[in-house]
Amino acid sequence: RLMMNLATIKKLSVSKKIRFFLEKSFGLEILFLLQSEGELEGIENTYQIILSPKPKYPAFKSFLIYLHDKRCINIIDGKTKKSSKILTLTHETLEEFSRIF
Repeated sequence: RLMMNLATIKKLSVSKKIRFFLEKSFGLEILFLLQSEGELEGIENTYQIILSPKPKYPAFKSFLIYLHDKRCINIIDGKTKKSSKILTLTHETLEEFSRIF
């Protein structure tokens, strides 16, 4: 069970990797989804399941690419279709998550 309070948010905001998820209103939801599911298949599918307020799809995809460039998430070719990408948290992001929670 995750415990969220101001102290936890402060830890997230000064972390090396997780702090980048805080830059968008839907970022924490992506973080928690990836942490709980292990992986998400398809950027479009991920866009559809996000419940938080989100931008138009191109801006959403750009944010995922930004997280990838910051080495927070992995974006790899899908298992069945290479065009369908699989999203996972990087090892470093997972370690940070475990230390905070």
